[in-house]
Amino acid sequence: MPAKLPIIATPSRSETTARCYRRHSIADVAYMQRTGTVEPPLAFGTVIHAGSAEWWLTRDYNRVMQALHNSYHDPENYPHLVDNPKHTFALAVSMLEVYMEKATLMGDHFCKDEKEWSIIEIEERCELELPHGLLSFQMDRLLRFHSPSPTPYKLIDTKTAARLDTRWRDRWSRSLQMKLYAYGVKEKYGSVPLVEIEGVLKTVGSDVEYVLLPVWSDGELEEAVMLVDWFLQQDTRWLEKATLEDGSVDMVKLLELLLTKTPFNSDDCFAYYKPCPLLDCCSSLPEQRVSLLLSDFEEFVPKFLE
Repeated sequence: MPAKLPIIATPSRSETTARCYRRHSIADVAYMQRTGTVEPPLAFGTVIHAGSAEWWLTRDYNRVMQALHNSYHDPENYPHLVDNPKHTFALAVSMLEVYMEKATLMGDHFCKDEKEWSIIEIEERCELELPHGLLSFQMDRLLRFHSPSPTPYKLIDTKTAARLDTRWRDRWSRSLQMKLYAYGVKEKYGSVPLVEIEGVLKTVGSDVEYVLLPVWSDGELEEAVMLVDWFLQQDTRWLEKATLEDGSVDMVKLLELLLTKTPFNSDDCFAYYKPCPLLDCCSSLPEQRVSLLLSDFEEFVPKFLE
C-alpha cells in the first residue's frame, strides 16, 4: 500500500496541487488513479525524455533509437500509446532525429560554447527534506559553467508541446514547477541556477526552441517551497486521521475524508479541455463517492516511490 508517511511532493505534481487540492489528494496522498488511464501525452513525454537523455550521455544515434524503442514499448507506456494516432512511434523517431540535429547541450542563452560546460546530472532523482515531508525531483539536464560566474549552474528542462507560441513561452516564468527545480539546485549545490525550457515541437519535422526564465530571488523561491510545504502539512493531516494504531492506513476512511472534506476547484474540472478523472465522483452525492471511486480506480505506485 503506497499511502504512507512521509508524504512526498514533486515539482510537477505540485502544479496540480495548486490548481485543485482534491484532485491532488486522491492521486498523491491515496495514490489512486482511474484504472488503465495514464494520459498518452505523459507516456509520450517519457519516451522523448528517454531518447534525449541517451543522446546527451552517448551522442550515439543507434543507442538513442534503441532507448526510444525500449521506452515506447515499455509495458508502462505502450498500452497508452498503441493505436493512438497522435503519439506514434514514427512521430517519436521524427522528433528525436530533429532533436539530435538542432538541440544544444547548453541551450541557447549565455555562452554557447559546449566546451565551457560540464554535465552534472541527467535524469537523476534526489530528495530534499521539508518540515512536513519530502520534495522529490528529477532534473532533465544540469550543467556547470567552467569559468567564474555568479550563476555557475544551468538547468535545462525538456518539454514536448503541440505548439511553440507566445502563450506557451510566457507561462514558464510563472511556473511553480520550475521555481521548485531552481530551489532544489540551490539547496543541493548552493547556487540558484539559470533555468531554460527546451521546447520540442510535437509534430513530424518537429523543431526545438529555448526559453530562458528569470533568475528568481531567494524570496521567490522560499515562497514557492513554503506553498508546497503547506500542501504537505495538509496531506499529512488527512493521512494521520486515517492511520490506525498499528500504523496501517484505513483506505476507505482516507478516501471518504479526501472526497468529502477537502477543498476543490470547479474551474479545474475541464483543465486542458479534458474532464477531470474525479468529475463523476465530485458531481455525485458525498455518501456515494467512495463506492464510485473504488469501482473505477486502482492503487498505483509512482516511479519516485519505487
